[in-house]
Amino acid sequence: MKIDESSLEGNKAVVETIIEEVLGLEEGWFASGKMVVIAGDLSTVKKLRGLKDLRSDEHSLYHRLDWALPVAQLFHMQMLLAKTIVHNYRGSANAQGSLEQLATMLQRKRVFSDNPEFHAMDELLQHVFTATVLRLWEVSMEDKEMCNLRKYSNNMEFSNLINDKVMEVIDRDINTSNIEDIPSRNATLFLRDMMLYMELSSAIKIGDIGRIEKALKWLTIVFHAGCTPHYAYELMHFRCCVTHVWDEQTKIAILSSMLVNKSGERYGWKPTDLYQEHHNRSIKHVHYSRQGDTSFDTLRERISTNIETFDDAKDQMEKQFQAPRNKRKHAAVSADTALDDILTILRENNILGHDITPCVQKCKGTEAAKDLLFAGTIALQDEKRIRAFIDKHIYDSQGFGEEVENEA
Repeated sequence: MKIDESSLEGNKAVVETIIEEVLGLEEGWFASGKMVVIAGDLSTVKKLRGLKDLRSDEHSLYHRLDWALPVAQLFHMQMLLAKTIVHNYRGSANAQGSLEQLATMLQRKRVFSDNPEFHAMDELLQHVFTATVLRLWEVSMEDKEMCNLRKYSNNMEFSNLINDKVMEVIDRDINTSNIEDIPSRNATLFLRDMMLYMELSSAIKIGDIGRIEKALKWLTIVFHAGCTPHYAYELMHFRCCVTHVWDEQTKIAILSSMLVNKSGERYGWKPTDLYQEHHNRSIKHVHYSRQGDTSFDTLRERISTNIETFDDAKDQMEKQFQAPRNKRKHAAVSADTALDDILTILRENNILGHDITPCVQKCKGTEAAKDLLFAGTIALQDEKRIRAFIDKHIYDSQGFGEEVENEA
């Protein structure tokens, strides 16, 4: 659509075009209380809420947009959580066990830029997380290479062993107030925050909206601790709707709309906004490959509606003719060598080791990372912050969440 989406009027035109022209829905269709989820990034959601506020005096529920439910989408939240973790644990190239030190050693790029590449960021985080977990367990097992794990002949024996060690790990490493060594404290906090990231990523991949809902509760706290106030308020808004406004059927419908599974496979789910981002990128590739002379009508009527077919044909042709890899596309790195290299750094610096001591000289240049959950909890206890959130919202016939102002 050749519409400027940077303004409220532009977003109004987009919504009307989709509802009236693409979907062919008439005003009477909404008379029985039917609603439509309008998915988008935070900017889109805020603009639509602003538009609903401007039209709140309209007599018709259709023109008031009472049927529109603007909802921020999962991939943007997942990406923001990854960026928050990277920013919090980046440190410096000289800081023991910091993400920058490890990324420099592994020669990972496009992670710390202003506009980082998500797959590169995700890969580094998962490799560091896995290696840190292995380090934690090898110390707890008191076996450097954990070779003795092979002696456990069945799952029950191994499960009993794990259960025996869990409380030891929690008491020793999760209770960060007992850790005076800064690199080890940072590693412990990193593990905890990455558990949330891994849980959200896993829940998305398997399409478990119950786990996603629970993960978003924790994201609300984490985002209040960082430089992400707009998404923090958006998730508070979402939580209020889930708890106080939407019935169970509406909640399930909205959460389900956040995911799509093109393949039908068990682990084939992905965020709806990521799916749309892939389509948008493919459409742009077609447009630019024709030197930008493709009309918008052609893009809309012939290209966008068949973009999945074009993508499949493109993949088959690249394989058949062995086309060179797109250098802009992230090339996955094997975890095997990376895990060994990360473990070496963790061992050399005795990170999470048994004989942790607060050595000032050894840890010089390593700054303590922010405890995101603690900082977020403190922020949410601020009466002024909560009052500001409440004052920006009103209750109406459709429920909680019509923003009075455009800015969160």
